[in-house]
Amino acid sequence: MTLLAYHLALDAQPEIGNNTLLAAALGVDVERVFALVGQGGRLPELVGIEEFIGRVRKTVGREPLVFAHGPERIERVTICSALGIHFVAGGHDATERLGVQALSQRLAERFDLEWESLPVENPV
Repeated sequence: MTLLAYHLALDAQPEIGNNTLLAAALGVDVERVFALVGQGGRLPELVGIEEFIGRVRKTVGREPLVFAHGPERIERVTICSALGIHFVAGGHDATERLGVQALSQRLAERFDLEWESLPVENPV
């Protein structure tokens, strides 16, 4: 299996996928799939971009790259990117390790394995 196929499948996986887990960690109430692999939904309450950036920073453990071009208060979030909205890049490895770690944990429990996650710095 190629890294691309593994990567895309884990992004889109609805239970332990990167986008599903990142949405949950950021407090997004997921309403639907976005662009076949993303997750889109609402925040329980409107938040400013700085507060949302803080959530991303805390969740992914690094400073995100931000292009703040959206409304003052955020209501809807998509774990993906598009024009005309805020773009918060939490980092490729940082935003996609949740699914890999969840999958590793499940495999470790099922097959009595030890595992380790090694982060890789990537700004976008």
